[in-house]
Amino acid sequence: MVREIEKCNHVKQILISLDQLANTVLFGGWADETISARSYRKRHYKYWHIVYYTVDFIAKYIFRQNNHCYKSWLSEFKKHQLPPAYRTIE
Repeated sequence: MVREIEKCNHVKQILISLDQLANTVLFGGWADETISARSYRKRHYKYWHIVYYTVDFIAKYIFRQNNHCYKSWLSEFKKHQLPPAYRTIE
């Protein structure tokens, strides 16, 4: 059971890293920020509102996740994406 959870977490980390890579390479964003978090942060700028609504729509109706972009941004803001050892360093 623990092994399955670790495997699932590993796959999730790989998908997040691909998302961050796409944000950096395709959109010129920060290396540690996902497209979802960035689209929430920049939702009031140019085409980012379209990205924001598109990602949230897909997350809601395909993956059953409400407020996906906001939750991604909040996770980044609270540093939940970092390893536990780095979360409290100031």
